[in-house]
Amino acid sequence: MSKNNRAFALRCVAAAALVIAAVFCRGVARGAGSEFLARFLNFVSIFVYAGMLTAWGMSVNRRAVQTQARRLLVTAAAACVGIIAVPEVVSLYVTSAEVQRYTYYLTVAFMTIIPTFALLISFCVGKADDYRLPKSAWLFFVPALLLSAAVLTNDLHGLAFSELELNNVWVAESTRYGLFFYTAMGWAAVCLIAALIITLVKCGTERNGKYLWLPLPIAISAVYVVLYAVGVSFLRGFADDPAILLCLAFAAFFESCIHGGVIRSNADYRELLQASKGISVRLVDVNNEELIASADAEPMSKETILAAIEKPVTASGGKTLYSAPVGGGYALWTEAAHAPDTIEEGGADR
Repeated sequence: MSKNNRAFALRCVAAAALVIAAVFCRGVARGAGSEFLARFLNFVSIFVYAGMLTAWGMSVNRRAVQTQARRLLVTAAAACVGIIAVPEVVSLYVTSAEVQRYTYYLTVAFMTIIPTFALLISFCVGKADDYRLPKSAWLFFVPALLLSAAVLTNDLHGLAFSELELNNVWVAESTRYGLFFYTAMGWAAVCLIAALIITLVKCGTERNGKYLWLPLPIAISAVYVVLYAVGVSFLRGFADDPAILLCLAFAAFFESCIHGGVIRSNADYRELLQASKGISVRLVDVNNEELIASADAEPMSKETILAAIEKPVTASGGKTLYSAPVGGGYALWTEAAHAPDTIEEGGADR
């Protein structure tokens, strides 16, 4: 197993452990006799989920090299953090049934929009680093935004939800779903399934089927959205927050795509550089600590690196050490010194 694969496996194990811990906290909170303990455990679980998605979004921003995909992924990650954290904070500190109701509307609205991000990101799969989505692709947000508006204005028409309150207390379990809710969830499912199919096709044609398992998380989330919308009681008892599952599945799916190389990242360049021979190249951070080096990179001290960052310096063997700024640090490489021309142009005529 390569170093990159080992690191990915460790990240998966750590993420799974955090999710299990968060689910455990949420389960204990349901049966806690103390209201304070229940709120604390719920806060811990939400903190874990939001923290994971925040860390993932920051990581994607550093690793993904395809500009369009990176921007969409980071924006979607921020939206995921919002729809997980905001409802929990509202439920903990706001007692107004009206505020809680509109927070629920907002959560469902974002659950309609995030799968649309998945669809657009799937269009970027396998494309060049400078690929830009055509303007027509952004039209997919039109139905998502219209359905979100219909959900947010439910109090005016009552066609998305009904019976949201019992004795002036907002209770999610008492909600009855209407036409706009099912349409919104249908749109979300369609986007997820379309993203799944597009990615499957591109993985199959560009990777010879090697990574056909990658879309599994998004397939699970699509099935979950449909089953949750039709009111499967087992799912609502086992995983009562579809927004959390949708966001985690979104992150798991696209993280797998990044790791598999379907969405290009600088990890591809790391392996390429480490395997490169016959060249002396290294990357250092802003503190001049080595991050990665080619197989034949010549050893050099921090003092030499610092001097090369200021201006080219002479290295061992008469070679010249050059540097150039890159994101988060510097690239350094050596070039053989070129012997000066013995006869200047036109010198034979002088």
